[in-house]
Amino acid sequence: MWLQEFRWRVADDFSPQTLDAFVEDWIERAELGRETWGVWRDGELGGVVCVDKVSPIVASSHFLFKKSFWGSETTVAAVEQVFQEVFDTGIERIVSVVFRDNANVLGFARRLGFVTEGTLRKNTMRQGKLVDMVALGLLKADFAKAYAARHPQAPVIAIPVPETAVEVAS
Repeated sequence: MWLQEFRWRVADDFSPQTLDAFVEDWIERAELGRETWGVWRDGELGGVVCVDKVSPIVASSHFLFKKSFWGSETTVAAVEQVFQEVFDTGIERIVSVVFRDNANVLGFARRLGFVTEGTLRKNTMRQGKLVDMVALGLLKADFAKAYAARHPQAPVIAIPVPETAVEVAS
């Protein structure tokens, strides 16, 4: 229900169109392995962060927040917490695809350390028109750097170094 007033900014024409269809789709994706975290503030559910494992090292993520949660540090803190948990499972990269004209989401993603990896021209339809989307990528190391920049007093997030990258002195 949160997204009804700004649905056109985050959902394409192929997304579930009714609440019942949305719930059905949500259940199907959960059965396929999607993990979802609820975001609560002052006892109110105001957001969700979803992660689908694409491979043993890559995940795809989407998040949705109630408009009253936008611009709040709650959103950044919640996504940081989820992403840290995801990276701790061995995931090395999180990807997301968003509408090219959604400056709010693009700015939010950049705060987290995502970089634009390309434009997917005429990738989907929104309100009956072909629209471009942007492919975003977040590497585990880039997430750690962005986190450290936002939280200079916080403990360092440990990132394991692959054995192949370590030279053994003899």
